[in-house]
Amino acid sequence: MTHGLKIRNGGRVVFDSTLAVGGVCLGIFVISGAARVFSFPNFPTGHAPVVVFGDGTTRSNWQYDEAMGYPRFTFPSTATASPDIRTFAGIYLK
Repeated sequence: MTHGLKIRNGGRVVFDSTLAVGGVCLGIFVISGAARVFSFPNFPTGHAPVVVFGDGTTRSNWQYDEAMGYPRFTFPSTATASPDIRTFAGIYLK
């Protein structure tokens, strides 16, 4: 039996961890309407960023940079989100 994570949106698989190659999960975080910044100063630069939202849709136009010499993900505030609406996002580097 294969173990892993599959995220579906309307029955369509949008992420399948059994097919993922060469990445590391930096964590799974709550994303709401408030702006959030996630920095990873212990990780090197030069990797491709990946964000997978728990509901299979993009709730925020996140940005990625390495300007500080380490990976940093920025999630801007969203005017349409209420404090009661939350989703989870897995942040990865590959």
